[in-house]
Amino acid sequence: MITYKVNGGFVFGNYWGGGQGCYGLSEVERSNDITELLNTCEKMLSKGSLDGGQGFESLEGAYIQVDKIEELELNDKVFTSVETENHIIGNIPDDMLDELEEIMITA
Repeated sequence: MITYKVNGGFVFGNYWGGGQGCYGLSEVERSNDITELLNTCEKMLSKGSLDGGQGFESLEGAYIQVDKIEELELNDKVFTSVETENHIIGNIPDDMLDELEEIMITA
């Protein structure tokens, strides 16, 4: 069985009163389909709910780390494999994207 889970990332948005910045993602439900999971994230981004309550005036984009979790049962034992994929939705300026990628690599 394969499931997908958001394990981290950042939203990029516009602060009230000016300026831009990033904040951690809110929790997103797991899914058995990567497309469905990313569509959920895109809907949350457009509704302004992907920012975990930071309170941006508007959200522009998100850098999302997704775990692809594969479980296999063999002889009454469960074996789990986890691969991490990075996804970008919306619009993030290149300079901010470089910083986010560096943060995610060192985290």
